[in-house]
Amino acid sequence: GAVDGKVSRWWPLALVPVAVFLHIFGIILIPAALYVLLFRSNILSRIRRVNRRQKQAAVGVVVAASLIVYYYLSQQFLFFRFAVLPIIPDQYTVSGYTMFSSDHLLDFVNLILLLIPGLVILLVYVAGSFRSQLKGDPIIRFLSILTVSALAVAFLLDPKLGMPRDWDLFAFAGIPLSFLAYYSVINSPDINGKRLVTVYLTILLGLLTLAPRIYCQVVPSAGIAQVRNYFELDVKKSMQYIKIAQDYCLENGDSDNYRELSDFYNKNYPEKKLNSQGKSLLDSKRYVEAISYFDQAIAINPRLVGAFFNKGLCLIYSGRYVEAAEILEIAVGLNPNNAKMHGHLALAQMRANRLEGAVKNALSAYALDNNDMLPISLLVQIYKSTGRQDEYEKFMMIGAKNPQAPPQLLAELTALYIQKREFGLARQTLNEAISKGLDSSTTTQLSSRIR
Repeated sequence: GAVDGKVSRWWPLALVPVAVFLHIFGIILIPAALYVLLFRSNILSRIRRVNRRQKQAAVGVVVAASLIVYYYLSQQFLFFRFAVLPIIPDQYTVSGYTMFSSDHLLDFVNLILLLIPGLVILLVYVAGSFRSQLKGDPIIRFLSILTVSALAVAFLLDPKLGMPRDWDLFAFAGIPLSFLAYYSVINSPDINGKRLVTVYLTILLGLLTLAPRIYCQVVPSAGIAQVRNYFELDVKKSMQYIKIAQDYCLENGDSDNYRELSDFYNKNYPEKKLNSQGKSLLDSKRYVEAISYFDQAIAINPRLVGAFFNKGLCLIYSGRYVEAAEILEIAVGLNPNNAKMHGHLALAQMRANRLEGAVKNALSAYALDNNDMLPISLLVQIYKSTGRQDEYEKFMMIGAKNPQAPPQLLAELTALYIQKREFGLARQTLNEAISKGLDSSTTTQLSSRIR
């Protein structure tokens, strides 16, 4: 509609922010939306008149700028660093899996063929006509831009659980590619009446390749065999997934497979045992010994988030707050949706006097779990010490409503109510603090101030 003038060219661009708001992958639409906006404009006409050498130079500049942005983001933001595959191995690379490693390239090709099993047939059919279609059909150009954007994002992102299990997360890349392939075939010359045969053949091939997946979903033994094959193909990235399979076997009384999966787990993940041993030492307050175990676990698996978190706790309890903050930043980068990790990072940052970061992470922890008292207590302390009275009072009230509120916080709120001459609320809050074990001297002091 937009490229042939049936609707305003601004509509696709206006819908992009909505798509991005609904999901971050909406950014894939931006290049294609810009093409629609610039279609038949003076800018696009000028670009077409640029000679090949200048276009190549422009592409080189874009590639160089992209690499600079990639490097900057990976150095400044650990979340980005762990979300996107590294170009070359770094300290967090597992099993040599990088952007251009053979494993990733094969995974990516396998993903595309999994999403569109008949793609090779479609490509062979349109091989002779696609170039002319690209020059003459704006819809082909639009779909091509959208396809390149989607495939680029899928190629750059790190499949955390391994591509065979994360294929559904990356399935978005197959949608524009499917549209482009089938649209190209349907609009290409009918070679000896084989155009519809090609379309029907690829649809049939897709149904045939879907059948084994359906079978594995409905036959438990086949499903277990499939996931066990995944484990063996990609051991390191199967660590979390194998626990789900174990729980499934346990819940369904499949003791044989549960035992075999447990043996596989114990044999292939020594880092988990080291982390568990370190955790026992941490609980016993033997922090130096515990750290050595966590370091050994991290050396085996540099993305074992639990080992980073536990090491961070050891460093906090040892008073090494700057080091703790650095380690816990890695843990948060690996698991950005964990309230506990954000909260303890905020604690380390506050004690290291990095208050801006402490507030940011405490607020993140509170947003993820508003029942956790740690971020609330930290925000109360920071806002009080920095003179941000409104925020201080806000989180004091929030903390007082929490069932886990400690008596000291309630006593502090009581003093605040007394200062405001709100004696009824002060008496009520003090009684709650007393019921939670407030010490007698503080109780006597506050009671004497309530009229």
